[in-house]
Amino acid sequence: MPTVTTHQAVAGRYTNSGPDRETKSTAPNICKSVEHVSNSPAEMGNAGVGSKSSFSTSEVLGGKTVTKMSINKHTAKAVLSELVKLPISENTYAARLECLKVDPSILTWHALTRYPDKLKELEQTDLPKLEKCLAGAGVWLPEVESINANVLKNLMVKLADQFEASFQCLLLETEAPEKKDVLIVRGAPTSGKTSYLGGNFTLSTDEVRNYLQDRMTGITMPQLHMHAYTLLNHFTMNMEKKFSQVLARGSLFESPKLVDSKLQAIRLQEGKQKAAVHDIQVDLRTLCCRMLKRSTEEALMGFDYLSQRFRCSLENRQETIELVQKNQEIINEYSLSVWDGSKSVRVAERSVDSQDIIIHDKALFDQQVSRDPVLIEAEIAHVRDTVIDGAFISDFTAGHEPAIAVVFTDALSKYDGKPWLRLLSCIATGIM
Repeated sequence: MPTVTTHQAVAGRYTNSGPDRETKSTAPNICKSVEHVSNSPAEMGNAGVGSKSSFSTSEVLGGKTVTKMSINKHTAKAVLSELVKLPISENTYAARLECLKVDPSILTWHALTRYPDKLKELEQTDLPKLEKCLAGAGVWLPEVESINANVLKNLMVKLADQFEASFQCLLLETEAPEKKDVLIVRGAPTSGKTSYLGGNFTLSTDEVRNYLQDRMTGITMPQLHMHAYTLLNHFTMNMEKKFSQVLARGSLFESPKLVDSKLQAIRLQEGKQKAAVHDIQVDLRTLCCRMLKRSTEEALMGFDYLSQRFRCSLENRQETIELVQKNQEIINEYSLSVWDGSKSVRVAERSVDSQDIIIHDKALFDQQVSRDPVLIEAEIAHVRDTVIDGAFISDFTAGHEPAIAVVFTDALSKYDGKPWLRLLSCIATGIM
């Protein structure tokens, strides 16, 4: 473990010695003019707007059967299994979308692709190939390919706003685009990564999910996750090649492999880019409360997923720190912040041109870096079984500023008497 020093502002040091996810691109041409694209579903024609709440099997099968069966949560999968067998010339988009709306367990790529059964086989045998397929042309229904292209245009607009000088370099071919350093923010969902990033440029899956959700109203965030992830991943890889530099991604970076992958990409820039790594740790109770406070326009996750991400952020921190120390030539800054119930506290940091990680609170640092797995599971079990009531809300909001406490009180009071496990699962799937 880090050695303790007597420096008044420093409780310890962490030194170098160590502690005791070939396809045809669907992205628009970067050299074409870019215009801001509306997020309004009205701009996308009839992509889900004004769709019927109920279809009969004879309708969705183009009149090929006289059997009547409305689309609901009990019949959606059966109807969908028949829809995917029809030729692409049959217009089944509206009915497939209705299946998604009534059954939140169905994913968009299960319902809106041309050959979902073949893709599902890849999910079990070759996930990287599945991701490439979902980003390729001719995989989604024509209506969805149009939506995907529109989303890519919006991402291009965002990129153009941030990298105006680089776009000019590429268009005019006067000089190499400007290289920008990459900020890697590690933390579980709702830990505060977006707030930390502030005005810094990032590309995030949540943002792409929002774009897609605007165009396919009634579809939940979990249903869109793989769809959004593959779309963003394809766009990012395409643009990184165009710009010859690594772009910042709004991701969890909970796994050292994900951090290392980003570092390896930066390394290929041969010193022209650097990285700063910021690690955020928040207790599970607070993560859950923040998730409940989110609007329906933001990504919503169930308790099992959220607790798993919480566990991974703790279990993988030691290895992540070792990775940071081994890559000092490309990582010029590191910091670890912990939520203490009312504010974020900087526990450890390594500044520019420094080789050692300075630890400001050794006890808190050790707790976040080498926490006993039994204690992690105990925290998860405790929160899972917690029921929201007046006493819980009062205790949770006690350390917050009055204005923030009111917001949390209003959000939590709606779910009085409900346990976290069932509550978050229902919210994430859109079934209350």
